[in-house]
Amino acid sequence: MQLLNANLFRLAHELEIRTRKRMDGRSLGESFLHGKGRGMEFRDVRPYLSGDDIRLIDWNVSSRTGEIHVKEFFLERDIPVLIFLDISYSMLSNEKKKDAGFQLAIFLSYIHFLSHNKAQIICYADKLHTGFSPISSISKLWKSAKKLQDVIESAKISKPGTNHNLPYQFLQEKTQLRSLVYWISDFTVLHKNEWKSIHKKHDIHACVLDSGLEAFHNSKLKSFFFSEPSESSQLATIYQPTHVQDRENLKYNFQKNLTYFQVNEDLAKQILVSFGDAI
Repeated sequence: MQLLNANLFRLAHELEIRTRKRMDGRSLGESFLHGKGRGMEFRDVRPYLSGDDIRLIDWNVSSRTGEIHVKEFFLERDIPVLIFLDISYSMLSNEKKKDAGFQLAIFLSYIHFLSHNKAQIICYADKLHTGFSPISSISKLWKSAKKLQDVIESAKISKPGTNHNLPYQFLQEKTQLRSLVYWISDFTVLHKNEWKSIHKKHDIHACVLDSGLEAFHNSKLKSFFFSEPSESSQLATIYQPTHVQDRENLKYNFQKNLTYFQVNEDLAKQILVSFGDAI
């Protein structure tokens, strides 16, 4: 499992350059924030650009490098970015789904860092894994990526079920500020929303990982093949179909904030398409 594949790495930089819109909650592309300014927390040093405030010049770095550099800070007005990643049995039993979930979580963290915002990854299955620090530097990004790999491999062995209420409970109990939320899952065994107040408070975007087997499960051919494992029993060999109801519940819960990603296709191209007019 790579930390971030080459196509996604290039795409992150391309979008950071081309995208300058602030989040308005209407689409996945428009939810990437971009801003430069003074806040409470130091972010990085970069070369001086025409129009920069001369009060931000870092004289130590400038004298050492021979070129003028300025300090950058995280903006106080930026909203928190939370990335929930489902690491349950149904997600990790499919290798491509597992890899797509990991890559998408790291990509979102990286592009938000490039756009001067801190993202925090939170894993969940039958319990929450909240030990990831908000990403405020490249070193923290790669540390989080390696830690995420370890958490995923451990969960793959234990084969946990899914509790989709956990992200909602976290947002209700632990998050006071309005947040931009990305929720990465296959959303199997999903119930209709009992957390409407959470959707009103936060901008929640569902990133649905689709293995492309839904149409196959509806066909007569399914009886001749083994299907995806069911989370209803770790020992089950017969697929218990919930995908039709899951999709209906997805539309009910997330409405327009819903993006499907086919795990058998190029993830970078799908992300690019999902941006629409935002680039």
